[in-house]
Amino acid sequence: MIKCVVEKVGSKYIYVKLDNRCYQKQFFHHNEKDDFLMIRKDYGDRELLFLTKEAAFRYIERRRIFDGLQYTFYYSSDYDRFTLEQLREVQKILNT
Repeated sequence: MIKCVVEKVGSKYIYVKLDNRCYQKQFFHHNEKDDFLMIRKDYGDRELLFLTKEAAFRYIERRRIFDGLQYTFYYSSDYDRFTLEQLREVQKILNT
């Protein structure tokens, strides 16, 4: 996590300057339901900009939980680990 300073707000992009760097980075709102902005670039890892540290921590926690669930259900070859009733309950929770 890196602190940055918003230098300019345009109609499409927010321009930020990171701590000691002399150049700006441009971020834009990629999806209305997201609580972050995404960096404008066509390659490499995506960088995200959050308004608060708490929003960043919520995003990180959400990703860790999702990745854990994905690992549990996708990569686990132990299909007998869960009963049908347990799987139905999980499905019910996730579909609401």
